[in-house]
Amino acid sequence: MNKEIIVEKFKEFRVLIVGILASILLVGVYFVRTGPASELKDRHAEMNDEVQLLLSNQKNGANLPGNLDTLKEYTDLMSDRFISQNLADIHDVFYTLERESGVALESFQRPEMISEPITPKANEVEYQPLSMAVTISGTFKNVLKFVRSLETSPLLYRYNGLKVSSKSSTEEEQSISLTLNLELLSLNDI
Repeated sequence: MNKEIIVEKFKEFRVLIVGILASILLVGVYFVRTGPASELKDRHAEMNDEVQLLLSNQKNGANLPGNLDTLKEYTDLMSDRFISQNLADIHDVFYTLERESGVALESFQRPEMISEPITPKANEVEYQPLSMAVTISGTFKNVLKFVRSLETSPLLYRYNGLKVSSKSSTEEEQSISLTLNLELLSLNDI
């Protein structure tokens, strides 16, 4: 009897029942298709970004030797500019010392960078060592005055060596020549 009632109700409401079953089926298909699709789209976008990055790295790797040459060229240019920028200040200090002490500045060689920058541990200031040789001549008293003035000058430096020689044979005003090999520690603010 129950079976007959169910069949009879099914015949009576078959369009409604088929519609409900079709709706349930379509809703199920919709949820199945939309669930992983958004995750797959996100994953596809991530993988596409990774592929673009790898292609960029491959392109940059192919240009690496040329880029390294360009970088070395620019580094050399910046080093020359750094030396030129500080050279005027260095000349000014030495010419002032020459004038004040009464010695003659015979040679003043252009400094060259000689080593890696020096960074003190407790400070963020970085110094660039510049090697130079300065030759002065004058009386012993004036040369001594030059050296004392150099010690109190605003320049930071280290002595690498020095050479003293006599220039005249008269004992009254004996002239001496002093060659200082210095390593100036110039502020590297480029």
